[in-house]
Amino acid sequence: MVNTLLNNRYFITQKLDNGGFCDIYKAYDIYDEYFNNKKDIVIKMPNEELKKKDDIQEFIYMEYKILRKLSNDNIIKVFDFGIDNTLNISYLVLEYLDGILLSDIKKSSLDKKQKDEISESLRKALRYIHKKNIIHADLSPNNIMIVENRAVIFDFGVSFDIKDTLKLDYKVNSYINKNYSSKNIKSGKKPSFDCDKYSLSLILDEL
Repeated sequence: MVNTLLNNRYFITQKLDNGGFCDIYKAYDIYDEYFNNKKDIVIKMPNEELKKKDDIQEFIYMEYKILRKLSNDNIIKVFDFGIDNTLNISYLVLEYLDGILLSDIKKSSLDKKQKDEISESLRKALRYIHKKNIIHADLSPNNIMIVENRAVIFDFGVSFDIKDTLKLDYKVNSYINKNYSSKNIKSGKKPSFDCDKYSLSLILDEL
């Protein structure tokens, strides 16, 4: 997919990561380039495993719907959802986070103030997410980026909007980081707010 132009707008420059069901690419918007405002963005699209599903577009769109409801400095921003009919693929356009995964940071390198700031920002972000009736369902240090001492939660691919009438039949526990998941999620039960709280408590304990 590198050097591919999606819908004559988003040019993919580099593959960044392989997720549980999506691939992540660095890209830029040629409209921004035209107006001398070029900046890096992220394209998230289904990998080969997810492409085997029948309702891929709905699955990707659900993450877009969830992120569109959220506006918080500690949550990744979503810019667009699209379907490239030529390539027969759906995708998300997201904020590019230029930072370090929390999982890659040596906790001993953080002073008490930094740890306190990260902890408090994550608590506030989760309260905000839950206030919007959304369950992340896969909180882990692998889904938290530290950007200039700002903790940013991302990867809402298996998240759950309790107010949304559209429900897809994907087992959350097939894609999650089980080291930070509650017994309910591991056993395939429907995620709850308490599942997120349990995951966050493990993350904060490590800090």
